[in-house]
Parts: sequence; C-alpha cells; structure tokens
Amino acid sequence: MTPTPYLMIGNSVHNQDLYYVTRFLAPDQFLYLRSGDEEILMVPEMELGRARKESRISNIRTTADYRVIEKLKQYGRDRAQSRIISELLHDEGATEVNVPHNFPVFLADELRDDGFKIIPVQSPVTEFRSVKTGKEIEWVKKAQICCEATMHSAIDLIR
Repeated sequence: MTPTPYLMIGNSVHNQDLYYVTRFLAPDQFLYLRSGDEEILMVPEMELGRARKESRISNIRTTADYRVIEKLKQYGRDRAQSRIISELLHDEGATEVNVPHNFPVFLADELRDDGFKIIPVQSPVTEFRSVKTGKEIEWVKKAQICCEATMHSAIDLIR
C-alpha cells in the first residue's frame, strides 16, 4: 500500500518545517509534496533558478507549468491556486492527501470540492527536526560559540 502523500504550502521564512524539508528559503508562498519516495517543489516561475540552486529537491515545477496566468484570469486568485494544486495531485495519482494542522481551511475546502480527501495530521517533519544530524550538531555548536563571543563583546562595551 502506497503511503498517503503529504502536502505543505506556505513560505519557508515563517514555516520551519517547510524550510527543513526543502532547504529553500523564500518569503513567497510555495508548495512541497511528498508522495512515496518522490518529493516535488512547486515555486513561482521567477524563483525557479534560485530553487534549483538552493533547494535539496530535484523535482522542481513552476506554477507556469500549470498555466497560472490562464487560471488567474479564469478563476481568480484563490480558486486558481486550488486548481493548480488539484492538477498536480491528479498528475501524481493522489485521491487523498495528508496536510499539517495549520493548512489553509479555504484551500482544504476547495480541494475537497475537487474530490480529494484532505486529512489534517501532526506534522511528520517536526519529529525529524527533533533529532539532529552530526552536521546540525556542529552548526548548533558554532552558533553557540558566536553567541557567547557576541555576549562577551556586549558586556565589555557596557563596562
């Protein structure tokens, strides 16, 4: 049995889970879909080059691949977004999708109207993030050393 795909939408400046799974830092909204072993990143066309360079995801698509301009004219902003996501989910053969608890309600309702079963779940990424790799432990140590040095400098300035 194939695991239910997991879908996240947001910006990685404010969503740490999204940054963790993509390693792509962007203030604008984008989409991450994990379906089995496949991971898909969907970004606005103008972010494609940077996403290819910075993200750890190899399967990167753009909203232009899903005719965003045409859909905006036909459906308006909110419905265009849900139509693009519906198309992507259909392309991936999904009929249901797990989403984090903070998934937008309007979007969930639109996807349900398109025939998808939307299942809010506790984010699996939070659990992955809680266990650090050797590299992440080194980053934490370096950050701590920098913070301590900065604090010592601030104390010296105050004296």
